[in-house]
Amino acid sequence: MKRFKTIKLGTVCVDKATRLQGTVTHCAINMGGKVNYFFQPKGLDENGQPVRKLFLELERLEIQALRDFENINEK
Repeated sequence: MKRFKTIKLGTVCVDKATRLQGTVTHCAINMGGKVNYFFQPKGLDENGQPVRKLFLELERLEIQALRDFENINEK
């Protein structure tokens, strides 16, 4: 069984590149074990719809505390 350290879903953080604040909504683990995240920036676009999600790696997200991480097991 393989374990992965991931950001807890629902964690509020900042994208280092755009400086947008938002929430981690989903994670995806590829065949090589690399974890990436869907990041929903805060706010609405000009049509009143949520801003488009970004698909980011951990290194691009500013995480405030170790409690924002969890370990998950592969089944």
